[in-house]
Amino acid sequence: MARSGICCRVPQAGFSEENVKVGDTITAYGHRRSEGDAFEMKTERLRVGDKLYNLYPDRS
Repeated sequence: MARSGICCRVPQAGFSEENVKVGDTITAYGHRRSEGDAFEMKTERLRVGDKLYNLYPDRS
């Protein structure tokens, strides 16, 4: 599982490692880090197959 800076949002969105199986397609939506050369992003939503997990439900 990927590293998360705000790990408490993931389970609150209903997402856990049990929701993902090997071979599943995962799409992360968010914003890429604007500083430095590390490839990091702030994930706002995760899509696993047809299920969307909104980590920030108060944002559109």
